[in-house]
Amino acid sequence: MWILFGFITLYIVPIINWFKLCASIRAEQQAAGLTPTFSTGIATLLCFVAGTNLCYLQAQQNLVVNAVQARQGVPA
Repeated sequence: MWILFGFITLYIVPIINWFKLCASIRAEQQAAGLTPTFSTGIATLLCFVAGTNLCYLQAQQNLVVNAVQARQGVPA
């Protein structure tokens, strides 16, 4: 079955994982008490601009870490 339909699943699984990653970053921002500023569309577009989506993902996750540290009184 994989030999016959492998070309289909080759593209579906990474797309599903990409959207799960984006949803988890938005959920992290909401759990930290922030207004969700993460955009799946922007992250997807930045993927085609020299792979700068990784910088965007990390910057959005850093917002969560900074918010949690500020709430706990830990200096950044």
